Amino acid sequence: MSKYKHIVAVILAVIMAMSLCMGASATAPVYETVEQVPLSVGKTGALYATTDEQGNAYGPSDYSISDNGMYMLNTANNTVFQYRDNKQAAKITLDSFDIIGTALAVNDDSEILVLDNNLTISKIENGKQEFIGTARKAMDIDNAVDFKASGQYVYVSEPTPEGGKTHRFLVDSSTGKLTLDQTIDGYMVDDNTFYRTSIETKNNENSGHKCTIYILNTSGSVTDTITLYSTNYIAGAQYLGKNADNKHVVKQIDMACYADGTCDVEETIRTIDPDDTVIACAPVESVAPSMCDPVTVEDGKVYQFDLTIDGATIAEMKTENMGTADKFSSKLKESNMSTTSFRDNTGIETQALTSISRTAVMNDAKAYHSSFTWSCSSKNLAALSNWTRPRYVTGAGTYSYMPYCWGGFSTTAQYKTGMSNSGRVGNINTSTPGHVANTYGLDCSGYVSRCWRQSTKYGTGTIGSICNSIAYNQLKPADALNKSGSHIVLYEYADGAGNYVLFEATTLNKYDKVSHTNRPIASLSSGGYVALRYKGITG
Repeated sequence: MSKYKHIVAVILAVIMAMSLCMGASATAPVYETVEQVPLSVGKTGALYATTDEQGNAYGPSDYSISDNGMYMLNTANNTVFQYRDNKQAAKITLDSFDIIGTALAVNDDSEILVLDNNLTISKIENGKQEFIGTARKAMDIDNAVDFKASGQYVYVSEPTPEGGKTHRFLVDSSTGKLTLDQTIDGYMVDDNTFYRTSIETKNNENSGHKCTIYILNTSGSVTDTITLYSTNYIAGAQYLGKNADNKHVVKQIDMACYADGTCDVEETIRTIDPDDTVIACAPVESVAPSMCDPVTVEDGKVYQFDLTIDGATIAEMKTENMGTADKFSSKLKESNMSTTSFRDNTGIETQALTSISRTAVMNDAKAYHSSFTWSCSSKNLAALSNWTRPRYVTGAGTYSYMPYCWGGFSTTAQYKTGMSNSGRVGNINTSTPGHVANTYGLDCSGYVSRCWRQSTKYGTGTIGSICNSIAYNQLKPADALNKSGSHIVLYEYADGAGNYVLFEATTLNKYDKVSHTNRPIASLSSGGYVALRYKGITG
């Protein structure tokens, strides 16, 4: 069976199981279909999906609803599709504009805006691209949590330890170019409404059983608050606005944590009274692994993207018709760990390892990121067997960030020496059995090994021997999330809205370098990532 057919078979099996569940429970119509995308086969189709060597899922990744239909970004084939009345109305191949799309927005005039992997913003209209600006200088993170357009503004949101911030850019009506207008506390709901989430934690955990959503205006003033509780750990919450019944609508992300380093995540949509009473509750049902957030809000309406047997459905959620909270039953099982429990993995004993503080690890992590600059010559790009240039390197010049290198274990000094001696810039040819001689940079486990000050490079399959498994809620800066045989990332913090902020050497979004990223906790959990703590860590 081909890889593609296998992916389709797995998706359809999950869909059929979910259909049985949903068919048995639905009474009032909760979902009203807005657009139906027919199932398509082939690499150029709207629903084509795939994964890379690190397990990153590509496919339908972002969508936007407007008066002119539904627009969807597919990252597997780097294409924007427009659907109207359940039929494909347009197809825009971003490769033809030299754009690597990571997020999509549609403004009030139904003009398509695309956020590139280098945080530049372009408008696509009538088969032409217009570069309108970049969010790079305003951003601390390499990818956005949210990207929207409304009126004369473009909004780009990124995580912070305090609950996120949103950069509002003004689009000049005469030049069409962007100017940073304001940075607003919190994530965007609409032009006048923002929010940030604060989770009440204990014992140095990153999650808890109580959280508060602060609803803010554009000046950062708190206009309302919502307090949420759960017997499970709350990993985050997002404010979606008010529904037709004038009730608050939120998405809550709960998790159950286990001492073997795994967790289960459950995302629910809830309607809430002004006195913080949960009126109704329904699970987020999407089974699209490439869709980081299947729930979106447009003009005060809540939509959900979901794969079906026939294709994909974009449905408006009639939250006023959801089942009552007392009828909802969580799928999560009880956490099997205490605040101090962990699993002592077999392997190297603590006394045999280099001791390093959390602060030192994070300083090293940043030293390979944007604070690291280097020069590239034509010799560093000359052809070499089993070598493929990282895609962010376009020619000779000065660059930031340590490049991704399959099997790489370079320090910053070794990298610069390698460049001076005509070594090659990184290597994203991951089909080779090991490190290719005369290539320099870091792969994911080489990066974490260096940040933990190891003299030997560990792979994702062996790095657990110098770690203990911990629960997700115990993660602290300088801990890691590892998918054995695939990928490893360094944890920095949780943003309160269901995302972890990370440092990683990655091919995600064709970054091909050490990157400062955010990923939904649900995608890490469902992707099989295990939480690890280096045995030699202090602090």
